[in-house]
Amino acid sequence: MQHRKTCAIIVAAGKSTRMGTDKQRIVIGEKTVIEHCLDNFQAAKHIDHIIVVTSKESLTYMTDIASSKVCCITEGGDSRQKSVSIGIERIPEDVEFVAIHDGARPFASPALIDAICECAYGSGAAVPVIPITSTVKRIDADGNVVSTVDRDALRLVQTPQVFDLQQYKDALACAGNMDFTDDCQLFEKMNRTVTSIAGDEKNIKITTPDDLLLAQLIKQRMDEA
Repeated sequence: MQHRKTCAIIVAAGKSTRMGTDKQRIVIGEKTVIEHCLDNFQAAKHIDHIIVVTSKESLTYMTDIASSKVCCITEGGDSRQKSVSIGIERIPEDVEFVAIHDGARPFASPALIDAICECAYGSGAAVPVIPITSTVKRIDADGNVVSTVDRDALRLVQTPQVFDLQQYKDALACAGNMDFTDDCQLFEKMNRTVTSIAGDEKNIKITTPDDLLLAQLIKQRMDEA
């Protein structure tokens, strides 16, 4: 697939309330969570620019660790969607596609990033997904089990999620005051097709201390491989 000019937006402006400390600066192996993230996007062949959207307190730190593809470091908003919108406004003019990624996912490999980009270049939008392995139940307002959900058609979505930039801007404009926690929801709202590809079980999002323990184990096994 022919390369299209692509900018990554790394969303790292959360307050890390469930972690109790800034998860972006937690060390896994010899590097922090955000350093692992930046390294992977730096190495991805389809990523031309990187924009980091972070908290006011972390602006200096992000500047100190920025890789060569980082073209902008900016303060985020009070929600994920607002932070992404701020990043969108700062994308260089020649960019055609945007890859939006959670800064708390340190193990999205360059190969996975490039695969998602290539899929999006063909379809306009692409996201990585993984199967659900547990049985899923639907419950009522009282917490009683109502039915078992067919999990064959269900997937857990990851990031980065890659979109045609102009189409994403159009979707964002149509969202108005609605606040989405997932970027492809914007495309779903406009009835646009979002193509899924196989994600990676190692591409976890660090949210709680238990996630951090898993991340340390993943890194150890990656180093031993």
